[in-house]
Amino acid sequence: MKTIEIKVLITIIMLLAGMLANKSAPVGSTDGNSAVTETQTDDIDPEEAPDIRYNARKANDLLYESFEWGDSDYIYPDDFAGTFIDYDTLHVLLTDKSAVPKYSNLLADYSEYVTFDIVKYSYNELEVLNEKCVKELADNDFSVTEYFVSVDKNKGVITVLSEKYEKAAAYAAAHFDGDKTEIAGGEYVVPV
Repeated sequence: MKTIEIKVLITIIMLLAGMLANKSAPVGSTDGNSAVTETQTDDIDPEEAPDIRYNARKANDLLYESFEWGDSDYIYPDDFAGTFIDYDTLHVLLTDKSAVPKYSNLLADYSEYVTFDIVKYSYNELEVLNEKCVKELADNDFSVTEYFVSVDKNKGVITVLSEKYEKAAAYAAAHFDGDKTEIAGGEYVVPV
């Protein structure tokens, strides 16, 4: 009888140990080149968890503080194509490799959290092109619901009403540079 109780007790302890180990074990998938990309944090209070993006955000703030402010928005340098944060890394997109040292010096305190990506088009170029394309689409009775510069895609995105998407996409293919502009279908967003 005591042998059965000991076996049951050992089994329970092993189950509990396994459950506790799984609470902090890495989960997720790998891409073959990197380690596990995600960690289970169910037992961590978000208020107490360190902000993994903190240094990337600080670098981004520093970068944007270096830009001039216009009437209602930043005035971007012509070699600048935007930024985005991926996990703990700030990606600074530039159109000219020779501009990297200028930005690298500015962000030197955060160098391990910053990477520079060279792309074809500047943010300014895509923004101007987007506004031109939006006007042209509106002049041709395509209902534009939104438009923006997609920094990670390095192109302008223009959303038209879904029922006009196919015609707008065909129009855009004939009149706009598809490498710089993407047409999407959507609906009007009604503020609540």
